[in-house]
Amino acid sequence: MLPFLLWLTKQGIVLGVVFAIQKIFSRKRNENSYIAFSLFVATSIVLWGVVTTGTGYARTNGFSTILYLPALFAIGPLYYFYYRLLLQPASVQGKRALRHFTPAMLVLTGEFLTRVIAGQQFQGFLVQLFENPMRHLLTPLIIGGCLHMLGYFLYLLWVIIHISNKKVEIRLFTRIG
Repeated sequence: MLPFLLWLTKQGIVLGVVFAIQKIFSRKRNENSYIAFSLFVATSIVLWGVVTTGTGYARTNGFSTILYLPALFAIGPLYYFYYRLLLQPASVQGKRALRHFTPAMLVLTGEFLTRVIAGQQFQGFLVQLFENPMRHLLTPLIIGGCLHMLGYFLYLLWVIIHISNKKVEIRLFTRIG
């Protein structure tokens, strides 16, 4: 990984953690504060996974990539609910909202079971990912997580463009988002 990109990614992790702490300890917490907290934490986890794989640290320490895949699958729904509450503050999420997190929960369960069952062998499993990434079991999961996130981002982009075209009064930061 290029030194500047590595530095920039590390700064993103620090900012994500700082913003998460700010959201959770603010005096005016609401539902969006908790969603933003989760979003910043998940983004920091993904960035940490990028740093550990980019520097090769994950080859020797498999524990450094824990929660990378579940966070990757959770970012899309978290952005969706964050912007949904900005655009429609009166909407109630309810139990139906949990279905958006089903892929993240399945991946989290799979990761937990794999790490518990495989134990020390999991490190060898990760080393194989670095040696032959195109033929590894985790590669489709990583690509699937990226596509899952991209799907939510494209939907949000469509919603924002649709709202902008209707010339509905909307806050400036929501349009920029």
